[in-house]
Amino acid sequence: MTNGKKLPRFFPILPTISPRLVRSVNWQICFAKLRMKQNDSQQMTNTKHTPQNRFASWWVKILWRNMIVISVEHKQPKERKHTHMTTATTENNTRKEKAEARKAIREAAKHQKKIEEVKAQPRLKSLTITIEWVKSRMWGWNPRATGEAITEDGFRLVGTAKASGCGYCKRSTVIADLFNQFLRHKLYDQKVISNLCKSKPYGIRLREAGQNWLSYFEGGIGEDCYREISKAIGGTWERVANTDSVEVYQYKELEK
Repeated sequence: MTNGKKLPRFFPILPTISPRLVRSVNWQICFAKLRMKQNDSQQMTNTKHTPQNRFASWWVKILWRNMIVISVEHKQPKERKHTHMTTATTENNTRKEKAEARKAIREAAKHQKKIEEVKAQPRLKSLTITIEWVKSRMWGWNPRATGEAITEDGFRLVGTAKASGCGYCKRSTVIADLFNQFLRHKLYDQKVISNLCKSKPYGIRLREAGQNWLSYFEGGIGEDCYREISKAIGGTWERVANTDSVEVYQYKELEK
């Protein structure tokens, strides 16, 4: 094919085409084309059919064809590497766990703050509850209660409560509301808790370990239950007055 003549200097050894040689193939094509165009037009006419130029043209075609194959291979989807995904998933899980831990710590701090606020309630000598019944077009008679508390230091505190709707005891609901406003600290007194562990009356809900709500007095249970509840927390309960529209009840702390 070359008639015993040496191959041109630009003729390279045919490489094994692989995706890694794409840049090399591009370079060789450009080099061969530039080599063919380095002479002027007259020189190219005189040497158009020389074996060297024919061989160079053939080599350019081979390289171009192989480059097309390589470009097609590059478009094939590659297998995903799961190592990075596994690492990212682990990092996300770690972040979630840390976020949940921080959230649990914040919730525990808020709950502890509420407990401290309840324990800081002023100690009372007495709590007088006045219930006024108001007519409602939709729900009938609804109670509006006012609680007047006298502290051990002689201060007077006032609280209010109301209820509406139907199908439950609204009287005991407002009483429970005022008990929670002024006497909830009793449910965190160790002496009271010891007595409640022996015998707990109906209407007292004590918080168990692992729960995020506060102990409280329950409403909707009937006013008579608060006689036993008052006795269990160290006081007395009595009805002071009762009319068609007004009721008065009083809780008194027993003398120590």
